[in-house]
Amino acid sequence: MDKPRYLYKYRNFDSEGHSLNILENNEIYFASPSDLNDPFECRFLAECKGQTVNQHWLRQLGCPSRKNAIEYFDWYQKQGNFAEDARAKLLARYTFFCLSESWDNILLFSHYSDSHQGFCIGFDTQYPPFGSAFPVVYQDNLPVVNMLNPDRKVLAK
Repeated sequence: MDKPRYLYKYRNFDSEGHSLNILENNEIYFASPSDLNDPFECRFLAECKGQTVNQHWLRQLGCPSRKNAIEYFDWYQKQGNFAEDARAKLLARYTFFCLSESWDNILLFSHYSDSHQGFCIGFDTQYPPFGSAFPVVYQDNLPVVNMLNPDRKVLAK
């Protein structure tokens, strides 16, 4: 499937100035996962399987070495906060700029343009970063992420 030539952002006139920065300064705001309004956004199930371990990721989680990674994750999971803590640490590495392929969606105007009082602006996908945008894949079940070696493709969905 070919990428659309334009992608669209629905905006209200927010007090933080993010909307006007788009128009006045050619600046866009990439939101953190904690800024997203859907409580199911960026959720996943965590597991620890296999022998392949991403060393950088282990250091970010606080695991001292590959040698005791499995034991560390087993202990961490028993503490009860593993999935949420790991999710927060993993997602702290990502930001989002959500766009739509449609410029005339009444529901999006209602939700993201202050009940039709904001605006919709188009971005040309021939220019970065818009050309690297990818569609969100909605699933009925939460994806499973191997915390020993997180797959970026799973996290990007």
